[in-house]
Amino acid sequence: MKMNSFHFYVILIGLLTLASCKTKNISSQNDVMRFDGKNWVKGPQKVNPNANSPSKDNVIVDLVDTLSTNPTDSLTPEINIKKDRYRIAVILPFMEDSVRRSWALASKKNFGKFNVTSQSEMSICFTEGMMMALNTMKLSSKYDIQFFDDKHSSANIEGILSQLKKDSFDLIIGPALKANLMEITKFARENNIPHLSPFSPSKTASLDNPNYYMVEPSLEQHLLTIINYGIDSIEKPNFKFLYHNSPSSIAYANSIAQYVDRYNDSLDIEDKISYSNIELGTHQVSFDFELDNYLDQGNNVIIVNSFDENFIHHFLRQLNTAEKNNQLTVFGMPGWETSETVRLDYINNGQIHFTQSYWIDEEDVDVINFQDSYEMKYEGTPNEFVFLGHDMASIFLKLMDENGLSFKKQLLDQTFKPLVNSYQFSAISKENGETQRIENTSLRIYKIEEFERILVK
Repeated sequence: MKMNSFHFYVILIGLLTLASCKTKNISSQNDVMRFDGKNWVKGPQKVNPNANSPSKDNVIVDLVDTLSTNPTDSLTPEINIKKDRYRIAVILPFMEDSVRRSWALASKKNFGKFNVTSQSEMSICFTEGMMMALNTMKLSSKYDIQFFDDKHSSANIEGILSQLKKDSFDLIIGPALKANLMEITKFARENNIPHLSPFSPSKTASLDNPNYYMVEPSLEQHLLTIINYGIDSIEKPNFKFLYHNSPSSIAYANSIAQYVDRYNDSLDIEDKISYSNIELGTHQVSFDFELDNYLDQGNNVIIVNSFDENFIHHFLRQLNTAEKNNQLTVFGMPGWETSETVRLDYINNGQIHFTQSYWIDEEDVDVINFQDSYEMKYEGTPNEFVFLGHDMASIFLKLMDENGLSFKKQLLDQTFKPLVNSYQFSAISKENGETQRIENTSLRIYKIEEFERILVK
């Protein structure tokens, strides 16, 4: 992926240089490197230990070494305490080595040859968004943020865990790779540390950690959002859930059946919602699927739980014919519209609906102002990861500032809209009532028409 801003390299190398600088004592101000809004894009600067301390209204981010010669004792944080200073570990795939190699092959004068991975871009953009939020929020607490580069590889997670165990953190953010995420989840659960996962939609990665905060909704939540939309917005919907013969897909089919059955229990017979779970069978059998055989009179709401691009093409070709003689509302899976092989003209008729967790209103005044501020600071256009980093800092760091580490009560079942996205976190529990995770359940529904994304709900 090509980056158009020279500041990307400056920020990444400055960030990781700061994260690697050693301090003799984490709790002291000696040799602590620090970023503020003015010098973020100019690279690392050493703080004068004799300088006057900033006021509490000024947000300071201290980046200290993970290998301090005299680290603070490892403590299990009490979830109910409120502090003047919080320590946060951010674990992301910055891919520093890859960026340095790419930069060595390019130059500031020949920047067009500077290519970075999508993981690097995601990590830096997320960090930029966090920093912009920190520099604008009015906070009474201070935040020491320590960055770790897991290089998007499970080979590096043991080293990071070893460093985490030598220190004490109040919040862990990341990583993105599921294998690494689960290792960090286990550590956070064992040490009672709140763990924020901004990227992964995997509900199994939570490992039944009640302090696991999952920002990207699980696929199950996408499906329930679709069902609720059909019930609320379509007159007498007739749901058809298409799924392949796999354990996860069968589990989703069962979840939908249980959900609709519970809903129907409170309705009179004539008002009950109709649904059918349609198993597609094996890969070969899937191509024998004939859509017309499963359509009824009335409003057919078809949910296609498939990521098999060959079957998707097979289905969409039939859909173009079937929609001429039937009332159809079709929901595809996240990722269809960004696939390199799924023909966009097949999903451009406004019949295919999608769900996603973010939606950027380009006409919103706050969004426009933020984009202008970002462009002045970083000489680029903010993407979804910039907004995500901004929103996560705006929600979680502010809640910690106001409530300490016992912020869960203030987070649950409330709607937050820091800038562009809407978030509503709910406790997901097992049958015995034990909390498995805290999950964002807020999703948007849109369709593609005339090659534009149109917000439906």
